[in-house]
Amino acid sequence: MSTSIAPQAVHPLSFYRVEDLRPFSPQLPSYTAYCLLVQKARSAAKTFYGLACALRRFDVCRAARRAAQGELQSIYDHVAFGLRLPKLPVRLPLRKRPYIRGAAVTYNNGRYEIRVWVLHAPPKKRHDQWQAADLGITTPSYLSEVLLHEIAHIHQSFSTGVSDHGQGFIASYLAVESVFLGFGFGPLLESKFRFTGCPPESEAAKLQGTTRPQG
Repeated sequence: MSTSIAPQAVHPLSFYRVEDLRPFSPQLPSYTAYCLLVQKARSAAKTFYGLACALRRFDVCRAARRAAQGELQSIYDHVAFGLRLPKLPVRLPLRKRPYIRGAAVTYNNGRYEIRVWVLHAPPKKRHDQWQAADLGITTPSYLSEVLLHEIAHIHQSFSTGVSDHGQGFIASYLAVESVFLGFGFGPLLESKFRFTGCPPESEAAKLQGTTRPQG
Protein backbone atom coordinates (compact mmCIF):
# COMPACT_ATOMS: atom_id res chain seq x y z
CA MET A 1 0.00 0.00 0.00
CA SER A 2 1.18 3.48 -0.77
CA THR A 3 0.51 6.95 0.47
CA SER A 4 1.33 10.44 -0.74
CA ILE A 5 -0.33 12.98 1.51
CA ALA A 6 0.47 16.62 2.02
CA PRO A 7 0.32 17.72 5.67
CA GLN A 8 -1.85 20.74 4.90
CA ALA A 9 -4.88 20.91 2.61
CA VAL A 10 -5.02 23.81 0.19
CA HIS A 11 -8.79 23.65 -0.38
CA PRO A 12 -11.43 24.21 2.33
CA LEU A 13 -12.56 21.03 4.07
CA SER A 14 -16.13 19.99 4.74
CA PHE A 15 -17.35 17.39 7.21
CA TYR A 16 -20.17 14.87 7.36
CA ARG A 17 -23.56 15.27 8.96
CA VAL A 18 -25.89 12.42 9.93
CA GLU A 19 -28.08 13.10 6.90
CA ASP A 20 -25.07 12.53 4.59
CA LEU A 21 -24.72 8.89 5.65
CA ARG A 22 -26.10 5.97 3.67
CA PRO A 23 -26.48 2.41 4.99
CA PHE A 24 -24.06 -0.32 3.94
CA SER A 25 -23.44 -3.99 4.66
CA PRO A 26 -20.11 -5.04 6.24
CA GLN A 27 -20.23 -8.16 4.03
CA LEU A 28 -19.54 -5.93 0.98
CA PRO A 29 -22.15 -7.51 -1.33
CA SER A 30 -21.71 -4.92 -4.10
CA TYR A 31 -17.94 -5.26 -4.15
CA THR A 32 -18.26 -9.06 -4.10
CA ALA A 33 -20.62 -8.95 -7.09
CA TYR A 34 -18.20 -6.71 -8.96
CA CYS A 35 -15.34 -9.14 -8.26
CA LEU A 36 -17.35 -11.96 -9.81
CA LEU A 37 -17.89 -9.92 -12.99
CA VAL A 38 -14.19 -9.01 -13.11
CA GLN A 39 -13.32 -12.69 -12.74
CA LYS A 40 -15.55 -13.62 -15.69
CA ALA A 41 -14.12 -10.83 -17.83
CA ARG A 42 -10.58 -11.89 -16.93
CA SER A 43 -11.31 -15.45 -18.04
CA ALA A 44 -12.49 -14.20 -21.44
CA ALA A 45 -9.69 -11.68 -22.03
CA LYS A 46 -6.13 -12.35 -23.13
CA THR A 47 -4.42 -9.09 -22.23
CA PHE A 48 -4.71 -6.47 -19.51
CA TYR A 49 -5.78 -3.96 -22.15
CA GLY A 50 -8.53 -6.29 -23.36
CA LEU A 51 -9.75 -6.83 -19.83
CA ALA A 52 -9.77 -3.09 -19.06
CA CYS A 53 -11.68 -2.39 -22.28
CA ALA A 54 -14.28 -5.03 -21.45
CA LEU A 55 -14.82 -3.62 -17.97
CA ARG A 56 -15.31 -0.14 -19.44
CA ARG A 57 -17.43 -1.18 -22.39
CA PHE A 58 -20.18 -3.31 -20.89
CA ASP A 59 -22.99 -1.55 -19.05
CA VAL A 60 -23.33 -4.31 -16.47
CA CYS A 61 -19.64 -3.97 -15.53
CA ARG A 62 -19.83 -0.20 -15.28
CA ALA A 63 -22.95 -0.39 -13.14
CA ALA A 64 -21.38 -2.98 -10.83
CA ARG A 65 -18.26 -0.87 -10.46
CA ARG A 66 -20.33 2.22 -9.55
CA ALA A 67 -22.26 0.20 -6.96
CA ALA A 68 -19.04 -1.19 -5.46
CA GLN A 69 -17.45 2.26 -5.35
CA GLY A 70 -20.57 3.65 -3.70
CA GLU A 71 -20.41 0.91 -1.10
CA LEU A 72 -16.79 1.75 -0.25
CA GLN A 73 -17.66 5.44 -0.16
CA SER A 74 -20.43 4.76 2.37
CA ILE A 75 -17.98 2.91 4.60
CA TYR A 76 -15.55 5.83 4.53
CA ASP A 77 -18.38 8.29 5.19
CA HIS A 78 -19.44 6.44 8.35
CA VAL A 79 -15.88 6.07 9.63
CA ALA A 80 -15.14 9.72 8.85
CA PHE A 81 -18.29 10.84 10.67
CA GLY A 82 -17.28 8.86 13.76
CA LEU A 83 -13.67 10.09 13.76
CA ARG A 84 -14.35 13.63 12.54
CA LEU A 85 -12.49 13.24 9.25
CA PRO A 86 -13.27 15.41 6.23
CA LYS A 87 -15.37 14.47 3.24
CA LEU A 88 -13.20 12.64 0.70
CA PRO A 89 -13.96 10.60 -2.42
CA VAL A 90 -13.17 6.89 -2.54
CA ARG A 91 -12.25 5.69 -6.03
CA LEU A 92 -12.13 2.21 -7.54
CA PRO A 93 -9.90 2.78 -10.61
CA LEU A 94 -9.41 0.14 -13.27
CA ARG A 95 -5.73 0.76 -13.79
CA LYS A 96 -2.63 2.79 -12.90
CA ARG A 97 -0.06 1.07 -10.71
CA PRO A 98 -2.10 -2.14 -10.22
CA TYR A 99 0.82 -3.70 -8.34
CA ILE A 100 -0.34 -1.45 -5.46
CA ARG A 101 -3.57 -2.37 -3.68
CA GLY A 102 -4.48 1.05 -2.31
CA ALA A 103 -3.31 4.64 -1.89
CA ALA A 104 -4.30 7.76 0.01
CA VAL A 105 -3.22 10.57 -2.28
CA THR A 106 -3.43 14.29 -2.94
CA TYR A 107 -3.95 15.81 -6.34
CA ASN A 108 -4.80 19.20 -7.84
CA ASN A 109 -3.11 21.31 -5.15
CA GLY A 110 -4.22 19.46 -2.08
CA ARG A 111 -7.49 17.72 -2.94
CA TYR A 112 -7.48 14.37 -1.17
CA GLU A 113 -8.88 11.00 -2.20
CA ILE A 114 -8.53 7.31 -1.42
CA ARG A 115 -7.96 4.85 -4.26
CA VAL A 116 -8.28 1.08 -4.01
CA TRP A 117 -7.71 -1.34 -6.88
CA VAL A 118 -9.66 -4.50 -7.60
CA LEU A 119 -6.84 -5.79 -9.84
CA HIS A 120 -3.23 -6.32 -8.89
CA ALA A 121 -0.28 -7.54 -10.93
CA PRO A 122 3.28 -8.74 -10.32
CA PRO A 123 5.61 -5.73 -9.82
CA LYS A 124 8.57 -7.30 -11.64
CA LYS A 125 6.78 -7.66 -14.97
CA ARG A 126 6.56 -4.72 -17.36
CA HIS A 127 3.14 -3.10 -17.68
CA ASP A 128 2.98 -3.67 -21.44
CA GLN A 129 3.69 -7.38 -20.94
CA TRP A 130 0.85 -8.09 -18.53
CA GLN A 131 -1.58 -10.78 -19.58
CA ALA A 132 -5.04 -11.15 -18.11
CA ALA A 133 -3.88 -14.34 -16.39
CA ASP A 134 -1.20 -12.33 -14.52
CA LEU A 135 -3.81 -10.21 -12.76
CA GLY A 136 -5.11 -11.11 -9.34
CA ILE A 137 -8.40 -9.90 -7.88
CA THR A 138 -8.40 -8.27 -4.45
CA THR A 139 -10.75 -10.28 -2.25
CA PRO A 140 -13.37 -8.57 -0.05
CA SER A 141 -11.36 -9.59 3.02
CA TYR A 142 -8.12 -8.06 1.77
CA LEU A 143 -9.98 -5.06 0.38
CA SER A 144 -11.35 -4.34 3.87
CA GLU A 145 -7.79 -4.28 5.20
CA VAL A 146 -6.63 -2.00 2.37
CA LEU A 147 -9.45 0.46 3.03
CA LEU A 148 -8.77 0.41 6.77
CA HIS A 149 -5.06 1.05 6.12
CA GLU A 150 -5.68 4.00 3.80
CA ILE A 151 -8.24 5.60 6.12
CA ALA A 152 -5.64 5.28 8.90
CA HIS A 153 -3.23 7.32 6.75
CA ILE A 154 -5.91 9.99 6.34
CA HIS A 155 -6.58 9.97 10.08
CA GLN A 156 -2.88 10.31 10.92
CA SER A 157 -2.34 13.05 8.37
CA PHE A 158 -5.22 15.19 9.59
CA SER A 159 -4.44 14.49 13.26
CA THR A 160 -0.70 15.09 13.22
CA GLY A 161 0.26 16.55 9.83
CA VAL A 162 2.45 13.49 9.22
CA SER A 163 1.91 10.33 7.19
CA ASP A 164 4.24 7.40 7.76
CA HIS A 165 4.17 3.89 9.24
CA GLY A 166 5.46 4.77 12.70
CA GLN A 167 3.81 5.05 16.10
CA GLY A 168 1.42 7.77 14.91
CA PHE A 169 0.17 5.53 12.12
CA ILE A 170 -0.24 2.62 14.54
CA ALA A 171 -2.41 4.79 16.82
CA SER A 172 -4.53 5.91 13.85
CA TYR A 173 -4.81 2.34 12.54
CA LEU A 174 -6.08 1.12 15.92
CA ALA A 175 -8.63 3.95 16.08
CA VAL A 176 -9.97 3.14 12.60
CA GLU A 177 -9.87 -0.61 13.28
CA SER A 178 -12.02 -0.11 16.38
CA VAL A 179 -14.65 1.68 14.29
CA PHE A 180 -14.54 -1.05 11.61
CA LEU A 181 -15.05 -3.75 14.23
CA GLY A 182 -17.93 -1.77 15.70
CA PHE A 183 -19.58 -1.78 12.28
CA GLY A 184 -19.44 -5.60 12.16
CA PHE A 185 -16.40 -6.09 9.93
CA GLY A 186 -14.93 -8.72 12.26
CA PRO A 187 -15.61 -11.73 9.97
CA LEU A 188 -13.93 -10.02 6.98
CA LEU A 189 -10.93 -8.54 8.82
CA GLU A 190 -8.61 -11.53 9.00
CA SER A 191 -5.73 -11.24 11.46
CA LYS A 192 -3.24 -12.52 8.87
CA PHE A 193 -3.75 -9.30 6.89
CA ARG A 194 -3.39 -6.97 9.89
CA PHE A 195 -0.89 -4.14 9.18
CA THR A 196 -0.18 -5.61 5.74
CA GLY A 197 1.45 -3.24 3.27
CA CYS A 198 3.80 -1.51 5.73
CA PRO A 199 7.48 -1.17 4.79
CA PRO A 200 9.46 -4.00 6.42
CA GLU A 201 11.70 -1.60 8.35
CA SER A 202 8.75 0.35 9.84
CA GLU A 203 7.34 0.18 13.36
CA ALA A 204 3.95 -0.87 12.02
CA ALA A 205 5.44 -3.86 10.17
CA LYS A 206 6.36 -5.41 13.53
CA LEU A 207 2.62 -5.84 14.15
CA GLN A 208 1.86 -7.51 10.82
CA GLY A 209 -0.32 -10.57 11.28
CA THR A 210 -0.92 -10.02 14.99
CA THR A 211 -4.20 -11.14 16.50
CA ARG A 212 -6.98 -8.68 15.92
CA PRO A 213 -9.31 -7.65 18.78
CA GLN A 214 -12.76 -9.18 18.85
CA GLY A 215 -15.48 -7.03 17.34
